[in-house]
This record gives sequence, C-alpha cells and structure tokens, in this order.
Amino acid sequence: MKAKKILLIQGHPDAENYNFALGNAYKGALKFGAELKEIIIRDLDFNQNLEFCYRKRTGLEPD
Repeated sequence: MKAKKILLIQGHPDAENYNFALGNAYKGALKFGAELKEIIIRDLDFNQNLEFCYRKRTGLEPD
C-alpha cells in the first residue's frame, strides 16, 4: 500500500491554540508510515499586512 501524504497548514498565530493540538494529533499518522509536511504560516518571512490592497504591486518576499 502506498504511504499517505498529509499537508498540515497551521494558520493560527497562537501555538497554544486548539488548531495546533489538532495538528499534533495528525502527526500520529507518522507511526503508520504516512508522509507529513507542515507549513506554519506565522513562521514564514512575509508581510502579513497587504498595505496597498491590490492598488499597487509589491515585490516578491522570501516566503
């Protein structure tokens, strides 16, 4: 059987939030050979404030 692939996207800014607890529960699938990739939005290097809305184009950021 092919291993399951799980993409876990954590979008909440508070690591003590219930969403992170749910994400940790999904990590239990690693014991059964699943492949898991986690993206934590708050750890990415980008400006979260869209300061010009869509009126002006902004340059690309690292993440």
